Amino acid sequence: MWIHLSGCENLSKFVVDKKDENQEVGIFALSAPTQSHSESQIPRRCIAPTIWQCCIGVPKVGSFYIYSVTVDNPIPADETVLDRLITDEHWITKDVIENFGETTCHRIGMIDLSAKDVTQLKIAACKYVLPRKHENEKCIWQNIDDLFILKTGIMDLPPIE
Repeated sequence: MWIHLSGCENLSKFVVDKKDENQEVGIFALSAPTQSHSESQIPRRCIAPTIWQCCIGVPKVGSFYIYSVTVDNPIPADETVLDRLITDEHWITKDVIENFGETTCHRIGMIDLSAKDVTQLKIAACKYVLPRKHENEKCIWQNIDDLFILKTGIMDLPPIE
C-alpha cells in the first residue's frame, strides 16, 4: 500500500491521458509538478509509504485528503528529488500505468498540515524515530473522526533500529 495526499475529496484513480480524466468522478490524469523546485518535469503522481513522508514531500501546508493507493511497481523518484531518501517518494508514471495496470485510490482520512507539523516531522525523520510503514504510524498520529493529528512528543520516540 502507498499513501498520497490530495486536495481532491473524490479521488478514485489516475489515468495517463488528460482526455480520459473525469474530475467529477475522481479520475485524474498524470501531470508535471507545478512547484517542482528544479525537479524533473515527468508527468506523474507522487506516493510514499507513510503519511509523514507525504507530509514532508508535499510542497505546501493546508488541508489534504489522505488516500491509500493500490499500484504495482511504482518507480522511485529520480535524483532531482533532493529529499527522496527521507520521503521514499515513488512515482506513478505513464510507464507504470501502461505496463502494470490501473491505480486505485481509497480515502482513509484527512489532515490539516501546518508548518510546525512539517518542521517537527523533518526533525524527527533526521533522528530516525519515525516508522517506515503506514501500518506502524499509529504511534505518531491521533485519528479523531478520520482526521489525522500529529501527537505531541514525537521528538522523544526512541530511534528505530
